[in-house]
Amino acid sequence: MADPTVEELKAMGLCGPDVMSVRDMLSRGYGESESSARALMDFVNDNTNGFFGIEELRDTDPDGESVLLCLYLNSGDTYDTTLCWVPGEGFVVASWGDIYEEWERGHCEEDHYRCAYCGEWQQCGEAVSAADDVYNCESYHCPSCCEKHCGCGGDGEAAYADEE
Repeated sequence: MADPTVEELKAMGLCGPDVMSVRDMLSRGYGESESSARALMDFVNDNTNGFFGIEELRDTDPDGESVLLCLYLNSGDTYDTTLCWVPGEGFVVASWGDIYEEWERGHCEEDHYRCAYCGEWQQCGEAVSAADDVYNCESYHCPSCCEKHCGCGGDGEAAYADEE
């Protein structure tokens, strides 16, 4: 992942000397660890008016482990472009919403989907396979939620669909 460009840093509200300070920090290895990434992000947050602090985006993977997906400068909206730090990859100018969606789609490609009702990870069954379009997984839900909500058996086809 390439470091943010001068143009991207200026678009976030940094001015000349601050842009050069950030570029210098990046050249000195800021962003190679979470603590140094936080230091650089604190600098950007303190020297602009458009952010509301550093936030963590965490989720639980299909194995139940908590995962840090990214640190980001809170700009007030899920899909606003902001400065993000992704563990193992470094800094990127993106929205945290896009980072989250990419991460979730990656698990769908690995034969998992998230229940549309309860949010729990499920193993894809015959109804959805990794060969299907990854968006297929997003419309499915787990059998226990199916019983509570629509009676489709977990395949997305409502039990009452034939009654229309």
